[in-house]
Amino acid sequence: MDVSGECQDTICTVPHCDQNLYAKGICFAHYMQMYRKGTLSSIRKRNNNPPATCTVAGCDKPYTAKGMCMMHYQRHRRARTTN
Repeated sequence: MDVSGECQDTICTVPHCDQNLYAKGICFAHYMQMYRKGTLSSIRKRNNNPPATCTVAGCDKPYTAKGMCMMHYQRHRRARTTN
């Protein structure tokens, strides 16, 4: 804290994390990880740029989940294959 009583560091103290502080010098994700597991590890980042179309060869349907269209995603989910 500085003289005015405000925190100057507002970024999580965990290496390679650029999230805002939540409590005890860490961000919310790391705080919850410590609460649940009792240990800290890196937080996986979400893919903010998913593909526009299905990644299965020969399919040009719009992306739904995990890089696949709804049909291929459901096939993969049920049978672990996209064929």
